[in-house]
Amino acid sequence: MRLAGILFIAACHHGAAPPPSPSCAAVAEHVGALIGERPGASAVRDVVATRCASDRWRDDARACMLATTSLDNPQRCKARLTTAQRGAFERSLAARSAGGLARAPEACQSFHALLVQLTGCVALPAAQREALRKTFRDSLQDWARSAGRDLDALSARCKRMHDGLRQDTSAACGS
Repeated sequence: MRLAGILFIAACHHGAAPPPSPSCAAVAEHVGALIGERPGASAVRDVVATRCASDRWRDDARACMLATTSLDNPQRCKARLTTAQRGAFERSLAARSAGGLARAPEACQSFHALLVQLTGCVALPAAQREALRKTFRDSLQDWARSAGRDLDALSARCKRMHDGLRQDTSAACGS
């Protein structure tokens, strides 16, 4: 009888407890550290902390973000978020950067709105969405560096990107 009890206890033991899930605060600090001194780093860190906690990001998404060692070698952790979580995250990032966007030409604001809308479109590959966001950020940074002197060129570039993106994604994403 005693042997049966020992075997039962031994069979129930599964080894050490799994490590605790990373906190949203730890993930946000890590993302902030990866971004470094770049403009907007603190805003991104704040958005990560808020959305992670509010939207209850899954353990595997938080662990993935914490395991990322470089922005040059991303782990595609956002893909581990639900569509709703990714959309909320993108909208929050957009809202935090709205100060610069509000001074951008209307065509750029329209292009940005379309990008935010397409965040939830699973038919559009994540790499393509990220490339479009980078192009848009680069355009706004170019404009900011030129102190808005070449507003017509920026507006034309945003309009071309908006129209091309709408044409390319309308069938798949209903944009």
